[in-house]
Amino acid sequence: MDERPIIVISMGDPAGIGPEIAVEAVLGNVITELCRPLIIGELSVLRSAAELKGIDAPILACQSLDDARFAPSTIELLDLGNLMQPVKIGRVDPH
Repeated sequence: MDERPIIVISMGDPAGIGPEIAVEAVLGNVITELCRPLIIGELSVLRSAAELKGIDAPILACQSLDDARFAPSTIELLDLGNLMQPVKIGRVDPH
């Protein structure tokens, strides 16, 4: 049984740099040695962030913590599916 704690990481503002930082962080060896990381956020935003950073690791979108597998070199995401409109990266938008 894996004794590493599960750490949930917010992807942050979908229009900011948080998603890019999150996808890079959860694939880092230091992070995965210490814990089982799980990003919480929106699948479409995380896919865009990974593509922007040139990361082609699979993203496993989970609906609950029980769905997470914590496979090596995989980005695990608790997908909220609650983004109501397209994101304009790097732009302040009051909507």
